[in-house]
Amino acid sequence: MQSSSSVREDSSLVTSSFEQYDRIIDGLSATWEGLSYNNIKSVTSDFSSVASTFLSKRLENYADACDEYEKMRENYDEYIRYKAEKKRLKRELDSMSVKERVDYPFKYQRYYKDWQSADRKCSDYQKKYKDNLSKMKSFLSKAGSGTVQESQASSTVSYSIAAFSDK
Repeated sequence: MQSSSSVREDSSLVTSSFEQYDRIIDGLSATWEGLSYNNIKSVTSDFSSVASTFLSKRLENYADACDEYEKMRENYDEYIRYKAEKKRLKRELDSMSVKERVDYPFKYQRYYKDWQSADRKCSDYQKKYKDNLSKMKSFLSKAGSGTVQESQASSTVSYSIAAFSDK
């Protein structure tokens, strides 16, 4: 998955591209005046605002999903590490004979406490991993959903058609 910082940079580029688009249309005012220019300016301004907001929100959600993915990977790695530690300690406990447990109770208790700690951490990291996975899926769903409102697009188009038919 991409880094969230590169996605956020892309989002900034999208926003600045639409701002540049607006500046280019604004620059036409020196050579093009009147109702038709005002209508085109209004339509293009509406378009760039809607499109910029739409794309920026999706990219922001994707960047958030990238962040969750990184956290999920870290938590999964810790989960695997503690799971292996838990198995190792369990083998140590199981391999101790009754005589060793009686003769070396502190060793047995230490292994048992370490096993309990590893078990708790294993469960904690597994829970964090699943939470991150759920959040990542939610952000990806938001990033891939939605459409520009048809009413926004159609009102803009009908407005521009009406403006040109006035002449």
